[in-house]
Amino acid sequence: MQHTKKTLLILVLLNMVVLAIYSGVFLYIRSMNLQVSNISSEIETLRDREEKGLALKAIILETEAERARLVQHIFSKDNLVPFIEFIENLARRSGVGLTLRSADLEEGLTAVAAGLFRMDVEVGGTWNEVFQFTALLGSIPYKVEFADIMVETTGSSDGERSWRGSYKMTIPTL
Repeated sequence: MQHTKKTLLILVLLNMVVLAIYSGVFLYIRSMNLQVSNISSEIETLRDREEKGLALKAIILETEAERARLVQHIFSKDNLVPFIEFIENLARRSGVGLTLRSADLEEGLTAVAAGLFRMDVEVGGTWNEVFQFTALLGSIPYKVEFADIMVETTGSSDGERSWRGSYKMTIPTL
């Protein structure tokens, strides 16, 4: 009986050792599995970031021409003289006489723009010329807000009526 007890005790001890080894190996594999899962998640996050970065670079390259054209439509306070010359050129193209009554730059007025450029012009000519000038003003590639537009007849000369147009405009500047 003593032999059986010893054998039984040895078997129980061996089972406990095997169970301890099995538990240790299981816990080790579980911790390694968690580490692999965390690393896989980090790799996936980095891969997503890289893909988004590459997509962003591709968009930047694809839109380069559009962005260059867009910059041409941003009105800068450095463009005041060329803008006034542009308006004078529109007047010449439409055949009206132009008088620049006022031009004023107010800086630091709004949170959206660095300032406001206010311009008041008057034109004179035939109805077709004044109308064409008005249409050309509407096609200016800048954000122009018209405070006042007035077109009126001023009489007739040589059997044709003369017309006068008055335009008060405001352009936000950067």
